Parts: sequence; structure tokens; C-alpha cells
Amino acid sequence: MSHLVRTDDQEGSMASRNGHGAHEPARRGRSRLTALVAGALVLLALAFGGGYLLADGDGDEGAVASPSPPAASLSPSLEPTSDQVTPTPSVSPTPEPVLVDGRHFVFARSVKASPPSLRFDLAEFLTDEAAQEAADEHDDEAVNGYYIVNDNPRLRTLPVAGDVRMRYIPISACCDLVDGTWEQFVEAVNATAQTDLDASAPWWITVRDEQIVRLEQQYLP
Repeated sequence: MSHLVRTDDQEGSMASRNGHGAHEPARRGRSRLTALVAGALVLLALAFGGGYLLADGDGDEGAVASPSPPAASLSPSLEPTSDQVTPTPSVSPTPEPVLVDGRHFVFARSVKASPPSLRFDLAEFLTDEAAQEAADEHDDEAVNGYYIVNDNPRLRTLPVAGDVRMRYIPISACCDLVDGTWEQFVEAVNATAQTDLDASAPWWITVRDEQIVRLEQQYLP
């Protein structure tokens, strides 16, 4: 019967293999544990980081999604709008004077003693060429070198100054002007008393500051 004889080299080789094989499971276990721990750490880091990102993202989404608070109601503007602008009151134009200052040719129609005033008909007293031209326009003739134009029947009234000066030509004496009085003029024009003043005669009135300050009769040849 044959016996298998192991040499020292064979035993050493076997021992070496047996030793390696004995430590192999322990090393593999430690490697797996290390890998598991590392994986757990990685997962924890990812979980923590992802949670932070999610929390941060949720915060942003919450900020965006959260409804804005209602705007505070604005108090009404104190300044008026274009529709509310108060129109500037229009200034009434200054009325034109009855007559401008100066000398005017008139026929007396009526007078008031107090307050003194004269109601008159404004006319034009023309002489020479102007008189002839006006007469031709009216199919008329100029008499003694003058012509009176009275196309406008409008009557005007002006106050008379208290110190008005009146000069007239007496009916009984021709043809110089003499001084008279306002009372005498009133009586003649209103026919309330007999005077030597011809109420139908034309007059020149002098106007100053919209009142009559002088009356002078016009002689008609």
C-alpha cells in the first residue's frame, strides 16, 4: 500500500494557501462594511443636500406663489382732473362809451333837469366838397355849402355836467352866440316855458369823460 508523502515545500505551500484563505472572509467583510458606511454617508449627504435644496426651492416657490398683499387704497388726489378743472370766469369786456371825448353834432330830443342829462340824435354836419358828395349820394343838393346827414335814428343819452356851459343864438337876434343857462335849455327843449331859444336847432356838444360839459348852437343860414 503506497503512502502519499508531503514534502516540506508542499506543506509550506499548503499552509500559505490555508492562511490566505483564512483571512479572506474577514477582509471581504471589512470591505463591504466600509462600502456600506461610505454609501450611507453619501446617501446622508445627498439627503441633506437635497433637503436643503428642496427647502430652499420650496422657499422660493412659496415667495413667488404667495399672493401679494392687497395694495393700499390711494386717497383721492387733491388736484382736480381735466374734467374737474374750474373754468376761469370770463371777464366781461368794457362797454364802449356812448360817445368818445370830443365835439359832436346832435339834435336835442329831450332833457332832464335833475340829475341833468340829454337825450339826443347824433348826425353829421358837412361843408364844401364833403357836403356836395354826401348830397349826391342821397340824390339831394347841398344848401348854402353845407349838408346834414342823419341816416341813423338811434337816440343816445349822456349825463350833463353841473357846470355845463351853454351858448345859443337868440331867435330875436341873429346871428351871434350868447351865454344861456341849463334851466333855459331845459325849458326850451321840453317846451315847458316860452324862451328865445330855438329848440329845433342843431347843437354841438363837447363830451369829456362820458358827460356833456359844453353846449353850443349851430347857426344855419
